[in-house]
Amino acid sequence: RLGVTVHAGETQRSGGLSGADSIRESIRLAWDPATPLRIGHGIQAENDPALQAECLEKRIGLEMCPKSNAQTMAVLPRRPD
Repeated sequence: RLGVTVHAGETQRSGGLSGADSIRESIRLAWDPATPLRIGHGIQAENDPALQAECLEKRIGLEMCPKSNAQTMAVLPRRPD
């Protein structure tokens, strides 16, 4: 029961899937109620309330990696005002 970390949803598209759909597919393939699951780089869940609710319900952790998110331009750095 060490848990599983799946990297998904780091960019807007991953192969033939949107970032949010890559997270959904990762959950479908890896989630088991007896084993902790984390989604590494799951930033693409940010604008998908249904996906966020599913992660909460299934107690799936979403890792946010600020430096990687900036490097892949998943988020844009704020400019000073």
